[in-house]
Amino acid sequence: MPIKISFIVNKLPQYVKVFDNQKIITANTDVDADTYMDNKKFYFETDYMNSSTEMIDDNIITDREGNIQFAIPRMNNSEYGDRMRGKWLRVTYEDNHPESGCNISNVITTFRISYS
Repeated sequence: MPIKISFIVNKLPQYVKVFDNQKIITANTDVDADTYMDNKKFYFETDYMNSSTEMIDDNIITDREGNIQFAIPRMNNSEYGDRMRGKWLRVTYEDNHPESGCNISNVITTFRISYS
């Protein structure tokens, strides 16, 4: 059965932030990062930027004992610049073929205050 999870990152709502990375912490330590992201889609949207729909590129995924980490995609997939910016970030996670045993216990999103 397909799953869909949506959440908003809204710490320090008075400041504009640059959103950098996201880490998905699973309860399994034997997760294979090469196949974990198959059939999964992430939608990123901020209050300042249009919605961005991305499949996460396998080349930017790291896996450390079941913790899957990746960079939040850039708006235009440019190598430099165009980071997602805003006072909040909405993330929607879709998996059309979830595997049994692959569960999410926590999601950590890293950001920094934007001074420009």
